[in-house]
Amino acid sequence: MARDTNPKLKARFSPLSDDDSTGVLILEPIITGTIEAASHKDDIDILQVLEIAQRHVRNLSSRLKMLTPHELQELPELFERLSGRNSTLDQLDKELPSASVQDDVRQQLVTLMQLTLRTWKATTNKTKIELAEESNISVVSIDEGRLRTRTFDRYLRLELLPRIPRWREVVRETYFVLANPDLKPEARILLESELNKTKALLHAAAVN
Repeated sequence: MARDTNPKLKARFSPLSDDDSTGVLILEPIITGTIEAASHKDDIDILQVLEIAQRHVRNLSSRLKMLTPHELQELPELFERLSGRNSTLDQLDKELPSASVQDDVRQQLVTLMQLTLRTWKATTNKTKIELAEESNISVVSIDEGRLRTRTFDRYLRLELLPRIPRWREVVRETYFVLANPDLKPEARILLESELNKTKALLHAAAVN
């Protein structure tokens, strides 16, 4: 039997920015007719499900955090549907393996940076580039004639977060946004709450 010298490839896009505008296209060989091929396919399917679920949770969380209690009260149907999902989320939380303190810290750093950026944009109508430039905390570079914030971007997605994150830079970025006198009270309270949660997790991680 002739051997197929043209292996089948599976494409997978790995985003490098928070808006999915840049990324790396990964081509992976698929070996057909073997147990390894079936296992590989299962692994890819599982990863795709996880990526979609994570993306949906992040997007929903981001949008919900921008709602004030008053706005949520004006959407009774949404509030009722969210309340009805609590039991499902509680069950998932019980069934998933427990996360370590370090895992919690990493996720919280991303959550804090995302909220910091959203609050900045909503308050100032300025971009991520302008936040990095004005705070002078993250490096702004020029790549192919375009301004980019590669370091900043790595703190907006958990999968891109450095192995040893520079948490002080995230905290400083948040304090910079909190220093804006035009910040709305509800936005300030929400951002301060996430900042305090981050500091508490950092303290727990240091103690442990």
